[in-house]
Amino acid sequence: MLTLRDRSTPPADPNRRKIVFKSATGGDPPANQIAMPARSSAGDPTPGGGTGGGARLEVYNSNGSGEAVSVPLPASGWEALDDLPTPRGYKYKGATTSAVTRILIRGNLIRVRGGRSSWSYTLDEPSQGRIAVRLTMGSGFRWCADSPARTSGSPPSTATNDRVDRFSGAHGAPAPAVCPAVP
Repeated sequence: MLTLRDRSTPPADPNRRKIVFKSATGGDPPANQIAMPARSSAGDPTPGGGTGGGARLEVYNSNGSGEAVSVPLPASGWEALDDLPTPRGYKYKGATTSAVTRILIRGNLIRVRGGRSSWSYTLDEPSQGRIAVRLTMGSGFRWCADSPARTSGSPPSTATNDRVDRFSGAHGAPAPAVCPAVP
């Protein structure tokens, strides 16, 4: 599930921008499931991570418009959910003024929340078509999703879910075989 909202039409209000992303991969093939990186490994985003920690979230139009945002997520905002060698998960908490305010990663689940004026991805085009989400933790964990707009109505159409100010991705979109290139 991917939802982006933007209030870029008059009166413009960048503080109403919003990103909500959730991926649950429990029913996916093992190669597409979300698995936790071990503590101190190259994919550990915490300050004690194998490559110094931290992460990066990239959201971009995979349909070719060139629209993209890349948000660094410093190691200082990350913590493991427990002290096991391979924790149940990791969570990130950014400042309320940050583009990304929260991320939760557990086995087979990723949730992202953010927005406001720090979120620079705008929805001022008539449609997006497809949007990709890429999360890289440290240098060892990389996960990607790519979603077309959700269809609704009869006959099915993307008109209400892919327009200026709004994009809602299709539910249950399969994982891409290859992560689309970042523009």
